[in-house]
Amino acid sequence: MNNILTFKNIENSNNYYLIEFEDSLVAVDPPRDAWRVIHYAESIGKKITHVLETHIHNDYLTGAFEIKERYKSTHVVPNEKVTFDHVVADESFTIESNQFKISAFHTPGHTYTHVSYKLFEHNTLVAVFSGGSVTSAGVGRTDLISEKDTPVLTKHQFESKNLFLTFDDNVHILPTHGQGSFCSVSSKPLPDYPTMQSLKIDNTLLTVESMKEFERQLLDSLGAYPTYFGTTNAFNTGESRLIKDIKTPIVTTDLELLEGLTIIDTSIDKDLRVENSLKIPLSKTFSSYVGWVVSSETNMALVFEDKLFHQYNSANLTSIDNLAQLEHDEISKALVALYRIGFEQIVYLVPLSQLKKTKVSTITKDTYNNEEFYDIRELNEKSSSEEFTFDTLSRYFYQHKSLPNEFIKSNISNLSCGSGYRAGLISSILAPEIETKILKDTSIDFSKK
Repeated sequence: MNNILTFKNIENSNNYYLIEFEDSLVAVDPPRDAWRVIHYAESIGKKITHVLETHIHNDYLTGAFEIKERYKSTHVVPNEKVTFDHVVADESFTIESNQFKISAFHTPGHTYTHVSYKLFEHNTLVAVFSGGSVTSAGVGRTDLISEKDTPVLTKHQFESKNLFLTFDDNVHILPTHGQGSFCSVSSKPLPDYPTMQSLKIDNTLLTVESMKEFERQLLDSLGAYPTYFGTTNAFNTGESRLIKDIKTPIVTTDLELLEGLTIIDTSIDKDLRVENSLKIPLSKTFSSYVGWVVSSETNMALVFEDKLFHQYNSANLTSIDNLAQLEHDEISKALVALYRIGFEQIVYLVPLSQLKKTKVSTITKDTYNNEEFYDIRELNEKSSSEEFTFDTLSRYFYQHKSLPNEFIKSNISNLSCGSGYRAGLISSILAPEIETKILKDTSIDFSKK
């Protein structure tokens, strides 16, 4: 494990890796903003010779093209139809360097062509890069292609996870989809980089012996996932563009320029929101929530708190030399998170002070007065039986730019979701048609019984 470097994208809870050999580096499942691995390679004077993909990603864009631009690296992908030069990751694929060797093996389930990679040291298996196959607390979900494909993929996932049971206890399993990833199926928080020994104790899906029981447990644990999932496939199979070629958004105070754009208010204060905007406060899940409700083709203006513009520098969007500055540049980090999932149509950046704001009625434990609230959490989160969930409402808005008539006509004025984040977003879509109140207290379950 000493020659494996681990990296994490907090926004979508995905891991990626560098394998360091004596004279080269190999990247595994890097994101579009691959600057951290490039920066490391530059710092030690080694080239990234290969980029290994475990699968065509549904939830983010690959960083292979950024890496290939710099190092002319070999791009290794499963047996998919892609339009770029590549090497197929089949059972005959290997990379060897001194005492180390990497090989691929088929682990379908998360996708039909999914592969995992074994790392050997002196012919001893030391680690497996499992992608979306076996994860820390479960397996990769099998429902992302279609309802028709789910039973077949679930059977494949059962067979693939059984392959892992043949590995020694001290072998490290390094998944791409970490704790909190929408692509991963898990039931409890566990370390992202387990050994087989700990997996056999903690990962209940791994040790299930019956295919029928495996299918039941896996499918029962599936929650909703953002609407944009799958829109990344075209990029990942060849329709790529480097981040440096994306048109940088313009900072403006000219409000007339915003006409016809979707405005997203990223300010943290849940008690206020910009009029005629979608309220999606900055958080580690910001980009995912944008992807719940708008498509990547949508022309957007992002509204940020004024103080954040003091640290904003568009150079932080593309330069590996600016990684330290990027950590303190919340606007650039938000843009990079959107670029990572394929959202490039950010036209303008607007200081919050320039726009008219409206007060949002928020209720906490202290001000709650036994009012009835509509719970828009997902079905597996709540004990109530309300028809509409955040998933159904956001998907409908994504497609129709409105909410379902049945929801609007019911004159629902009070919304809850736990923290108030999702309720605030749906409330911003309803406004000004319906004056809503939002519960924003996680200490009480306000579900209707």
